[in-house]
Amino acid sequence: MEKEKKPIYKKWWFWLIIVLVISAIVISLILIKKGNNGVGSAGISLEEFNQIELGMSQSKVQSIIDSEDKWDNDDIYDKCCQEISKSKEESIYKYTYKYLGENGGYAEITYKADYSNGDIFVLPTVSDKQQFNLK
Repeated sequence: MEKEKKPIYKKWWFWLIIVLVISAIVISLILIKKGNNGVGSAGISLEEFNQIELGMSQSKVQSIIDSEDKWDNDDIYDKCCQEISKSKEESIYKYTYKYLGENGGYAEITYKADYSNGDIFVLPTVSDKQQFNLK
């Protein structure tokens, strides 16, 4: 006597796989959505980014972005601002920072400090800026 074969949709492991796949998709969407929410008012907005001009000092940029002085807390500063590169060519230092957006996205701002004139104290100034999906 031959055993009757069940269609695939009537087997328990088929439904287990379906449930696992749907769960993985839902969890992925939640994580993607959560990762794009931004860092809140301590981050940079598109409006703030547009206020930043080439040649502006780093302290002026920081006062534009952090107008509420939230960066006095090191944990908040570390969450919003990350140094992503630095280099030195002769007497010119370059630093690039990534500023996370208030509502998603981020900005990269490069500062340059030129000590080639023999100056002892030079304020870093904006030499390049780019934004990526700031809102």
